[in-house]
Amino acid sequence: MKTTKINGHKAAPYIAQRIDFTSHGALSSRTYTSDDFAPNYYGGQLPREHLDALIAAHKAGTVYVVFSYETPIAWYSYATETWTIPNVKYSITTTQHQGRVYLGSGVTPPWCEPGYNDKRDRTHLDASTGGDWS
Repeated sequence: MKTTKINGHKAAPYIAQRIDFTSHGALSSRTYTSDDFAPNYYGGQLPREHLDALIAAHKAGTVYVVFSYETPIAWYSYATETWTIPNVKYSITTTQHQGRVYLGSGVTPPWCEPGYNDKRDRTHLDASTGGDWS
């Protein structure tokens, strides 16, 4: 599949249409078919339980994955026709990328829900594992 080079600030329409892209920064996306599946999936900073969910979605069929740097931050399962956007805290830049995913996917961000309390997963930010504290 062809990958389009874009300005990352304008990623939302590409995400909405699930078009593969790379940006001049760290935001990118790719569609993976069942033929692309590799058992040693690299998840970047994505916590293991979310990586397992991505692998399961991929085993079920084609997935469109949005990355910030090398970390999958969201994916669309064509099998279930649903978006998964893990509620995980990353760097300021990746948080901005997550915002573009919410905008493009049409999914309501959890912080817009009534009574939201910020309980995002931060375990990957542990200094003992070399995590990013930003």
